[in-house]
Amino acid sequence: MRKYQKWLVMLSDTEDYSGFLDNVSKLADIFLPIQMHVVLTNRKPDLPRQVLKDLPFLRHPELHEQKSQLEVRLKSVLHSDHSYQVSAVEEHSLMQILEYCKQDNTELMILQKASREALPIRAQKLVRKSPCSVLLLESKSLQLNHILAHLDFSNYSDLAIATIKELQEQSPLTNFTVVHTFRDASRYMDKVFERVDEVNELYGKSTLINQRLQANADYDLNDYLVKVGLKSARSEAMAYSTLEKRASDLIRYVNQVSPDLLIVGSKDNEVSSVDLLSSLTEGLMQTKFFPTTLIQKERGENEGLLKTLLKFLS
Repeated sequence: MRKYQKWLVMLSDTEDYSGFLDNVSKLADIFLPIQMHVVLTNRKPDLPRQVLKDLPFLRHPELHEQKSQLEVRLKSVLHSDHSYQVSAVEEHSLMQILEYCKQDNTELMILQKASREALPIRAQKLVRKSPCSVLLLESKSLQLNHILAHLDFSNYSDLAIATIKELQEQSPLTNFTVVHTFRDASRYMDKVFERVDEVNELYGKSTLINQRLQANADYDLNDYLVKVGLKSARSEAMAYSTLEKRASDLIRYVNQVSPDLLIVGSKDNEVSSVDLLSSLTEGLMQTKFFPTTLIQKERGENEGLLKTLLKFLS
């Protein structure tokens, strides 16, 4: 994660962010970012919209006070060597946050994730549109004893492997697991059959087909790990029946092995060119029981979309 040198850290005045900031400080001490932009999102006051539009300065004292309080808190939790700046924005200022990403050339956005809760809609929008990788960070005390990465042999898997290798050097006692998901024999049910006996044959041999698919997935995963030179990591290939169940099956496995950090790609081999996220990553954000998660994006991902949005709203 040392390649992520420029961070944008999101806070909300509606949540207790003390534990979250402790975890950000812990990560900063390990990975030494050269720049941190801490952004506090502020609730809109319970006033008529027209009043807020005509008199925007009504917010200035409140925003200034909250920003000052946050600066005091950051000074107490961050090491003096860390460089950071603080901004306060409206709660729904999605485009302002994306503008910060563009201005700062942000490489990692860090969002607070409540334990055992699905990601809020606003946070999901940020994950989709973000031009950089996103870390969904819980507030409970962060440990890096066990890290799990999902691999599909795409460019995003290469990003995950690079991160794992770096973490192995940084934390040699950390345990690593990689999991590859593949579709089982149900993939052939989508075929248009001409005769009933063809359908019966497929059902009758589904167990054998699944055994062959499992063996092939195990071989592909081991072959990939050898090629990328990843050592000392537990590996497992896991079948799923439909794309819709892929995320829930992965989460079930995640809850079994209980990693401290999950690494996934924003996209994969199943995604179309127009999608901002894969169905797997979208599915993860909808569930309540996923851990601290690093969603990795390629450099410049969504850059064209971001430029269009900012130009349209300028």
